Amino acid sequence: MKQEFREFISGFNDEIVDEVSAFGIQLQFIEDVKDRMRILGINQKELSEKMAVHPSFLSNVFNGNKLLNLKHIAKIERILNIDISLALNSESDQAILSPCEVEYEYSPCALEAGEILKKQLKDEITKLTESIVEIKKETSDSKPKAA
Repeated sequence: MKQEFREFISGFNDEIVDEVSAFGIQLQFIEDVKDRMRILGINQKELSEKMAVHPSFLSNVFNGNKLLNLKHIAKIERILNIDISLALNSESDQAILSPCEVEYEYSPCALEAGEILKKQLKDEITKLTESIVEIKKETSDSKPKAA
């Protein structure tokens, strides 16, 4: 799926690719966090209190409107007792996020989660593309026309 994703976004500029990639990495991370929270019986409000962040901040993170920073990720690791690690893929020398090392009481369906992530990424790319087209249109409309 990672290869399909890379091919899908290859036509966009680096800034958009980085933004969408960060969004995708965070979506996967948040799904793992939600699974762990269910196992531990912790809700978002309790997690926000333990992280010392406003509940609306965490809500925005969980909804994909804000990106976490490394300090927030470290807090989540500590509070939920999970381990997040970055590994280098020796075949391609590209950084990839390895799955959270979480012991699940059940096995989530990876294919279904992958399809949901794929749809969310396509929707996000569509929104970004529409925004870019709108900005370009506004920019070209504001330029004086040559006589």
